[in-house]
Amino acid sequence: MKIYTRTGDDGTTSIAKNIRLPKDDIRIELLGSLDELNSALGIVKLYVNEEIKNIIEEFQRDMLNIGANIAGFDKNISPEKITYIEDLIDKYQQELSPQTGFIIPGKTFGSTYMDFARTIARKAERKAVALKKDGIKPEILKYLNRLSDLLYILARYIDHISLSDVVYANKKDNKRNGYLSLDVALKLIMVSQVLAREMGIPIVSAIADEAGNLIAFQRMDGAMIASINIAIDKAYSASILKMSTEEIGSLAQPGGPLYGINTTNDHRIITFGGGYPLKNKEVVIGGVGISGGTAEQDSQIAKAVALSCEEVMKGG
Repeated sequence: MKIYTRTGDDGTTSIAKNIRLPKDDIRIELLGSLDELNSALGIVKLYVNEEIKNIIEEFQRDMLNIGANIAGFDKNISPEKITYIEDLIDKYQQELSPQTGFIIPGKTFGSTYMDFARTIARKAERKAVALKKDGIKPEILKYLNRLSDLLYILARYIDHISLSDVVYANKKDNKRNGYLSLDVALKLIMVSQVLAREMGIPIVSAIADEAGNLIAFQRMDGAMIASINIAIDKAYSASILKMSTEEIGSLAQPGGPLYGINTTNDHRIITFGGGYPLKNKEVVIGGVGISGGTAEQDSQIAKAVALSCEEVMKGG
């Protein structure tokens, strides 16, 4: 059976009872949003533990039932499902500290994708409200509303369990502005390893001071031996040149202002992604080097560590 039928070439699509609707009809828009939400939840499953993954799979099955209902088939969401979601909200919210301000997504991959799924759930809810006059089941409206609330709480919970082992360095340990202590360096390495586990890659992490001298490094089980020196040199390069190794690489192309720099400093300058300068109050105080994944993956982790540096240093 061919996947293409050509019946939608006129801008319409069919729902139950062979009813055809324009593809920009609000009912079709809602079905599309539910499909987006289901796919986004699929991405979330790649970055969460088994407990959360099992919950997400339940919601994915619910998306299919809700979609079938919207399309005119005899499917629905029971009131018990809504109570179940509320119970989950209460369960995971009690694990969290009271929120004192707005949340900026992006601490971990799992929570970021969960927040992304939450925004799609909100969009689906808005489209469902637009169908209210057409007799959409009230349980569906309530379900989508509670689901987006739960996805928000789960995103915060994922951050909580992912970063709970990262104990921030005490301010008293930093006697002078910009000092990267061993304690801070080790905690930054822990941040990198949390992210690496979410991505499923073993890495080597290195932290250097403002002069490029190594403070600490760790090699995760399974990480390549070759990654040790690469990570150390990435941290060195980012620190002494005060820019990411990816940026160094772009400037070191033939004809570029840093062309040939990789042959200096005992050939330690790295010209591909995975090294980032560490800053405190906009002052470069060191560098982080990550090696073990692709250059893009290494760069993603190193950048996330760099963004967390100031928070780690000022935390108590």
